[in-house]
Amino acid sequence: LCAGAWAQDEVAPSAFQLSIEAPDDIRTVLERHLELQRYRALTDLSDNELERLMAIAVQDSRDLVATLGYFSAVVRIERPSDGATKSRVITLTVDPGQPTLISEVTVIFNGPIAQDPTAAVQRQQIQDSWSLPTGMRFSQDRWDSAKQQALRQLTTVRYPTGQIGSATADIDAPNHVAHLSVTLDSGPAYQLGGLVVGGLERYDTELVTRLARLTRGTPYAQSDLVAAQQRLTDSGFFDSAYVNLNTAGDPAAAPVLVELRE
Repeated sequence: LCAGAWAQDEVAPSAFQLSIEAPDDIRTVLERHLELQRYRALTDLSDNELERLMAIAVQDSRDLVATLGYFSAVVRIERPSDGATKSRVITLTVDPGQPTLISEVTVIFNGPIAQDPTAAVQRQQIQDSWSLPTGMRFSQDRWDSAKQQALRQLTTVRYPTGQIGSATADIDAPNHVAHLSVTLDSGPAYQLGGLVVGGLERYDTELVTRLARLTRGTPYAQSDLVAAQQRLTDSGFFDSAYVNLNTAGDPAAAPVLVELRE
């Protein structure tokens, strides 16, 4: 029993040991995503194959560090030698260099939102709340998050079929700056039509209409549909309620789909 317990506690041998010398945030990303890490379990890895993987790891590291906004990183990888043979201890060193900062952000609106005077506040809110402003360090995650936030602000009010038409991050690596440009295509503005109710057995549509409080002709806002769904759920008449807009219909009177379970 003791021998079996000891065997379970043994650590599986590794093909090599990898030490990463880099700032904490960069080391964390490399430890998590560096392709070289996958090969540590291959105990029959030859020296030649390991050398090849080390060369690949240099470019892989540069690519990963670039996602954090460092486009001029210096990466070194080495195995110490005792003269006759080389050690299986690998050291990866990353000097990230100067980070790339946002120098310019351009948000362009296409479609009805661009000219509709009633959408001026929405356009301004999207621009004002852009989450990757000038002066901030560029990273791929921040860039993706900023685009998705802008898209959510577009599609949750008036323009549910909006989409990102184009998005460009122009990186000037020598000068360590990035120019960002996003085009938001709004699609048509939607207004609420009538309710299309499913799942009723004991109750009638009039009860649902009274509880939902969604007025025909009102400009679409996702928050209104969420509030209607909550009122239906809280009413005590239904176990569940799902309220969604049918964007396949006429934007001027889009059906509101209400699916209930009594």
